[in-house]
Amino acid sequence: MKRTIITSILAIVIGMAAAEAQPYFRHGHGSGPRRPQHETYYRGDNGYHSSFLPYKGFLELGYAAGIGDNRADRLDILTTHGLQVSSNTFVGIGGGLSVSFNNDEYDRHDDYYDYHTTGVSIPLYVDFRFGNVVPSRSSFVQPFFDMKIGAQFRVSDDTLVVGRGYYDGTNSFYMSPSVGIRIPTGGKSAVNLAATYNLTTHRIADWSGNSYYCDEVKGLSSFGVRLSFEW
Repeated sequence: MKRTIITSILAIVIGMAAAEAQPYFRHGHGSGPRRPQHETYYRGDNGYHSSFLPYKGFLELGYAAGIGDNRADRLDILTTHGLQVSSNTFVGIGGGLSVSFNNDEYDRHDDYYDYHTTGVSIPLYVDFRFGNVVPSRSSFVQPFFDMKIGAQFRVSDDTLVVGRGYYDGTNSFYMSPSVGIRIPTGGKSAVNLAATYNLTTHRIADWSGNSYYCDEVKGLSSFGVRLSFEW
């Protein structure tokens, strides 16, 4: 009798454990055939898993060399936060710190102004990223396209010299498209490496002799690379 009771209890326990384990194995866990590790965090058999939290964050470091007559190199430290709205679309907002450098020689035509070759700005932007963040079974590295659009605000008091003139004003349009590759590192995290183009528009004050005048709005362009970590 005692053996029958123990056997019945064991059968009930094993049956309950098997029932609880079915969703676990069905979504790619356990000892059966496994999906790629990253996929289990993004989607189940019927689209996104109910436990998936679509939040995603990025921390980015980039450097770009300026081109054109009015140019300045820039070092960017950016952070972006938003939602993974589908398996291949991310939308977020972000900001950071941008330090501009201009190593060109220049003349101080008016001692009243304090001209410098380094300036600090804060870019604020909306970010759109497109690329399949769920790795396929045949490919580990995933390409992506990223577009940041917003405004840039100069916060340093120094007057930044750029090529043939200097900034006149503190605000500018900001756009930064990137094309790169995403390398998953486990779970939802990944490392991204991209080629980047930066565009800001400024009213440049040019000088001629001992006088200067405000020219039309001009674009300052730079090309560089950007390394980022996502989680």
